[in-house]
Amino acid sequence: MRWLPVTVGILLIAASASHAVAQQPAQNSKPVTPADEVSQPTLIRRVRPVYPPIAEAARVQGVVVVKATIDQAGKVKAAEILRSPNDFLSEAAVTAVRQWEYRPAAVKGVPISTTTTVEIPFYLADKTALPLPRPKK
Repeated sequence: MRWLPVTVGILLIAASASHAVAQQPAQNSKPVTPADEVSQPTLIRRVRPVYPPIAEAARVQGVVVVKATIDQAGKVKAAEILRSPNDFLSEAAVTAVRQWEYRPAAVKGVPISTTTTVEIPFYLADKTALPLPRPKK
């Protein structure tokens, strides 16, 4: 029981010190404007998905929504299907998106890894996924 007051006293001192640090304003800090500090990934190379013949024969069409993970070099490192009308269209969309290249997102000019969501419509009228975003130069 003799250690209890000492332990409680140490905990109170540690808690009050961390509270005081948390309340101090940062030195020379100014508000950060997201538009000035953060840039979004920009598509610079895209590969069109191939309309799967089996999906065409089955007259399957619709929009595939893909979540792409873009690394610091602008390469798509992962592609996850969020929504799709058919597994064959999903496979075609993921195969294409994994070949896309981006100018990576950046914070204060430093490239960062990020994710983006891409919608790829498949229509039987033209057997391609159109319209896709145009790469920016």
